Amino acid sequence: MASTLDNPDRRPSAGQRGKKHTLVTPLTPLIADFLAFKKQGGASPASERSWRSTLYRFAAFAPQALAADLDGPAGLKLILSFTRHTHVDAAMTSHLRSFTKFLRQTGEIEVDPGNDIPSPKRRPPRPEPIRDEAVDKLLGAALASHPLDYLAMLIYAQIGLRKMEVPSIRIRDFDLTGGQFTFTRSKPKRMDSLPFTEEIRLAVEAYVAFAGDEGRQHFVMHARNRVSNLNGVKKVYATPLKPLSATGVQRWWRRLLDAADLPDFRLHRLRHTAGSRFYAATLDPALTQRVMGHADIRTTFSFYVQPDDAALVSGFEKASKEGLGR
Repeated sequence: MASTLDNPDRRPSAGQRGKKHTLVTPLTPLIADFLAFKKQGGASPASERSWRSTLYRFAAFAPQALAADLDGPAGLKLILSFTRHTHVDAAMTSHLRSFTKFLRQTGEIEVDPGNDIPSPKRRPPRPEPIRDEAVDKLLGAALASHPLDYLAMLIYAQIGLRKMEVPSIRIRDFDLTGGQFTFTRSKPKRMDSLPFTEEIRLAVEAYVAFAGDEGRQHFVMHARNRVSNLNGVKKVYATPLKPLSATGVQRWWRRLLDAADLPDFRLHRLRHTAGSRFYAATLDPALTQRVMGHADIRTTFSFYVQPDDAALVSGFEKASKEGLGR
């Protein structure tokens, strides 16, 4: 049976891909030496796990490969075949280059093919904020659907939480007296609190009036129309004490898009929209970083602060008036 080394363009079998972390190949000892070398150099456990994942995936792709097979043009051909059949990002490309450089330094190969490995294409630009008209349509569709749908959409559109941060919120997490709510950040995972708007306060009060005191224990996003078919008896029921899963949130989002008669786009775009709106209203980068929950303010400016044309025109007009007024 021909291996991927005999035919580098051949995609590895499911068994080879599934055993990428346990398969012993001729490259396994060299990978172990490389990881030990990096560990001695002070590599973090996270970096070590990332290197290990990339290199064992590569070893599983060509299970019969020797160090000699990575020498020069032959090694480059094998690596390029791996990158074509695997989702290789910039980090994985860097790992492969570091590994071939290590093999060259230790004398395992004579010509390092790493410098000729092309860098992967840059990721597409971050999505633009959605228009105010689309946000209004989504809020209207959510309001017509259910009080909790409206509350969840307000949190996504006004606060800008991530997709799976909203389902973890219970009604009791809203302090209506203090005007703050607590939730779990997902990146990194930690507890946080933020103030909320008057619209969110009214939506919480409306749901408590709708569901009673027991509604305070309910999750903001839970399944309300689960269907069971036990012994031929169809039953529709809700699970208010269990948050929606990622699949459930995606279904909820698609249903609202259909109700609002909008084209399909990612829920995450509401986070970009909220961050851009908040910065445009405050012009305060530190506050925007606090709301978005970013550890590095460069992330806030690079991916979430999106100046619009209206702000540019306003800036030109203001600069022109101040210049003429001198």
